[in-house]
Amino acid sequence: MNDIKATNTTMTTTVVHLEETNSTQEFLIKYLSERNLNNSSVLVSTSRQTQGIGRQGKNWDFYENSLAFSFTIPPATPITLSALEVAVSTVNFFKYKFKLSSLKLKWPNDILNAQNQKCGGILISVINSTPIQLVIGVGINLMFDSVRDQHLLTNAKDYLTPLGFVFSDGSPNSDKIKNQLSPEFKKQIPVELYEHIRANRLNPKDIVSNWHHLCAHNDKMVNIVTEPDNHFSGIFRGINEQGEAIIYNQQTATSKNFLSGTLLICE
Repeated sequence: MNDIKATNTTMTTTVVHLEETNSTQEFLIKYLSERNLNNSSVLVSTSRQTQGIGRQGKNWDFYENSLAFSFTIPPATPITLSALEVAVSTVNFFKYKFKLSSLKLKWPNDILNAQNQKCGGILISVINSTPIQLVIGVGINLMFDSVRDQHLLTNAKDYLTPLGFVFSDGSPNSDKIKNQLSPEFKKQIPVELYEHIRANRLNPKDIVSNWHHLCAHNDKMVNIVTEPDNHFSGIFRGINEQGEAIIYNQQTATSKNFLSGTLLICE
């Protein structure tokens, strides 16, 4: 494990890169607790994550050309907009760095490619500190490796949202990125993304408006699953100032708001 300190104009960031770890999220939470690091800026990334955590306790599969990292950040206001803000900033980072205009968002915190396939996800843990601190986990599938990733395709059949990658064959800069996918490149991207997020914090109004602009399912039929047997279908009417999904049911002519759940786009 290497601790590298990098200083920007506002504060010092501790960057920890691990060759392999079970979960960057679990590692960072333990790292903060053992060192009593309240209100500190820390980023943990890894070259290989063996037991990644997804939302609702699900596994997050790690593909060969993937990024897995976690970092600390103060919450957005209100705190329920935090995941949406990170999702917006992540998409904007890839948009400007790699000239990608095809990435979209799926409520509450999935990143989709041009084919509406899931290529990224965001996980949030709240640390009981004063002030409140968040640990954000990010997983991003950059590009499929037809040799090393083949064994994971069996798992992909069970994904609620189809598996996808940021760069697919024929996508802008895909050949260029393929040649850049070195270990050093995959270590540097999380650092740059973290710096981008911290330097470009959004106010609540801009979080909501930017998220709406990037949403992949505005005014589309969706199905919200809050529990295994609790489904609600309707038209997605956007999010409110709390980040809740607004779903309009045509049959009852009523709307219902959801703070959490799994959203499926009805094609």
